Amino acid sequence: MDENAELKFKGLMDIWISSLRLLGAANATGALAAGAAFQAFDKKPEAQSTIKVVVIFFLGGVILFALSQIAIFFTQINMERYSLRLRESSEWEKTFWATGRQTSQDNPLVSAYRSYIVMMFSGLASMVLFFFGLLFVLYFVSSL
Repeated sequence: MDENAELKFKGLMDIWISSLRLLGAANATGALAAGAAFQAFDKKPEAQSTIKVVVIFFLGGVILFALSQIAIFFTQINMERYSLRLRESSEWEKTFWATGRQTSQDNPLVSAYRSYIVMMFSGLASMVLFFFGLLFVLYFVSSL
């Protein structure tokens, strides 16, 4: 992997990380607001069931956000392993590890691809849960 391709990959990962952080913050804010609404509408039992569904949607979005962050971390680690495997060992690596670089049998590109797919689908599912939560909030507000 040449240096230009590695920089493009790192730029793409930065965009994904920023997008997922925004999505995680939106889901967490929605969950906190729904929790506050649950407390504010404690005298209205008909509103409690709708608010519970909203909380479940937003918390599900937060959990899927956390899963996507874990997956993007593993994607970056595996791509780093792949790029290190392609280049020659430096002098300090040869000195520090007398036997040379250990190459594992697993393919880091396959692992990176799998974790990238998990990251994309969990991020997408988090976004879908966020929008469902917003729809339920709109339903709740229109029914008042």
